[in-house]
Amino acid sequence: MVENYEFGKIKIDGKEYGSDVLILKDGSVREWRRIEGHKLAVKDIEALIKERPQSIVIGTGEGGVMDVPREVVKSVINKGIDMVVEKTPSAVQKYNDMLKEGVAVSAGLHLTC
Repeated sequence: MVENYEFGKIKIDGKEYGSDVLILKDGSVREWRRIEGHKLAVKDIEALIKERPQSIVIGTGEGGVMDVPREVVKSVINKGIDMVVEKTPSAVQKYNDMLKEGVAVSAGLHLTC
């Protein structure tokens, strides 16, 4: 569960992170770097896709600066996985809501921009 998010910082299950994160379906957290910092590629979320969650939530930053190309979304959906793309504050709320509903969900959260 994401306990708190503010520009550049996020607290997940009691631990604070100061860089972008991937939250895997099992709740484990990894630091997240993308091939092109503000443009998402399928390769950037391979670890999430590999887990086969019901849904992947992508947080595009506080101001929504990170670009998520349509072909990335189509690729994920074609694998039978729902994908939600929102500015990070909304993405965090959506991720938490899905967890509460019992959805098998993973997330990639850009913490700045």
